[in-house]
Amino acid sequence: MNTLPDDVLCRCLARVPLADRVPAERVCKGWRTAFASRAYTVARRACAEPAWLVMGGKSESTELSVNNVLDVSLRKVAELAPRHSYCAGSAAIPGLGVLVLEGSAGNRPTATAWVHDLQAGSTWRHWADLPTPCYRPLPCALGESIYVNCITGHNLSLLLRYDKQGNLLETIQKPTAIRWPFVDAPVWCAINGHLFVLTRIDDQDSIYRLDSYNPATGEWRRMPDPPLQAYGLNTGAVEHAGKLYVIGGNAPRIAGVREEIADVRVFDGQEWSPGPPLPSPELCNFAVSAGDSILVGYHNFRRAYVLHDGTWHSHSCDETELIAFPYVTPIGSAVAGYSA
Repeated sequence: MNTLPDDVLCRCLARVPLADRVPAERVCKGWRTAFASRAYTVARRACAEPAWLVMGGKSESTELSVNNVLDVSLRKVAELAPRHSYCAGSAAIPGLGVLVLEGSAGNRPTATAWVHDLQAGSTWRHWADLPTPCYRPLPCALGESIYVNCITGHNLSLLLRYDKQGNLLETIQKPTAIRWPFVDAPVWCAINGHLFVLTRIDDQDSIYRLDSYNPATGEWRRMPDPPLQAYGLNTGAVEHAGKLYVIGGNAPRIAGVREEIADVRVFDGQEWSPGPPLPSPELCNFAVSAGDSILVGYHNFRRAYVLHDGTWHSHSCDETELIAFPYVTPIGSAVAGYSA
């Protein structure tokens, strides 16, 4: 395979199961370089059929423990052993599997991370103990590092960098303006070798700002603010195909009333542009990306839309007992959705 053109090699390696990527990277330097390339990322997204892993959640006072795997038509096709909490963050990490970070809570002062390699017969295994307290930890993979946003109390937040073995490598101070986020958890994504964070900075008017972090230089940079400013912007935000999408939400209050909107905006790492609007105005419960599609859900997963080839497709979800306020992780992607 060493004689194959780079693009052909990447298309072949894209079909290697997520959990087998680490041993495959050790085959030779060429394979390791290919796995780290943009061509591999594109090829992986193109060949991965979306499968949505719905992980627990909370309905009123009851925490639900079943982790359901849904197919592209949102039918339940499998379950994983429960390993989650209501204050958890999650992501599918290339070469590792599904990573779930159990945050600190009233009856659970500690914070622990678990991983599942998505292989048949596998069980959850301990990955790391997070600093305590650590509320609503959110992971984001970039290269060989996993970055975790951690709220440590009084809304003070830090950025932690781990390796894939769960070792804490670095504690990164965030700019003062985004160190004290309001009630919404920030949205993290990786685009073109940089981390981007969407943070709510005003509690009353739901104002969000976008910042980037360059791991190579340690530099933070203020990016253009989202042109769409709306309540719930974070729950409808997701990285997809190397871009950040913000989807729907509630418009600023007029005479004390908020109206749901259908607008979509897309950030390519430099600037914002309009995206395909939703079929109807909505406030998303969650948004996630897998393969070449985006899944967004509403009204506690009773209705969902899937964006494919630039067009939104509507789905009705019969299994409304699955969860309310779901955690959703797509298999074959490094982005997880969260709703609170």
